[in-house]
Amino acid sequence: LTFVLTSLADNVTLQDTGSNNDDTSILTSNNGTFESTTFTSPNESFALQTGGNDDIITLETLDTLFDANITIDGQAGTDTVTLGAAGNLDLPQDVDITAEAIQQTNDVSIAGTVHFDVGANNVTLGNAGNDFNVVELNANDFTLADADAITLGPINLSGTFNLTAAGNIDQTAALVVD
Repeated sequence: LTFVLTSLADNVTLQDTGSNNDDTSILTSNNGTFESTTFTSPNESFALQTGGNDDIITLETLDTLFDANITIDGQAGTDTVTLGAAGNLDLPQDVDITAEAIQQTNDVSIAGTVHFDVGANNVTLGNAGNDFNVVELNANDFTLADADAITLGPINLSGTFNLTAAGNIDQTAALVVD
């Protein structure tokens, strides 16, 4: 399932409809650039593509039956993705986010592989309650905290990497910090 946002500066939230275990989620326009859309959870993948403007995307916890991998592609413009603005974010699947800024408000737990790509920008996901399984990164400076063990996939940074984990740190691919 793929949603393509408008060419306007969209401000959207992807979240559960409020009725947990009903297999539905909602993509809401917070600034009226499109009609909010309620949809049945996809089986394999969910993609959100922004347009060519500066978009704001908020990702909240989805329906418990939503188990498709999630891709958010910021495309052109300066796009910001906020993780868990309304409460702790808990996702069981893989998450791939490409944007100019990725930020968090509350703790983030992603059980699958997460890939964050912000190009030459900086990211701080420093909440001590975060819980990532496998992390892949492309950024300038990146600060990451994890509540237990974490596995690092490919890491490509042009600045500094600050990692705090309460458990083991495993590495399965190259770590490049220029």
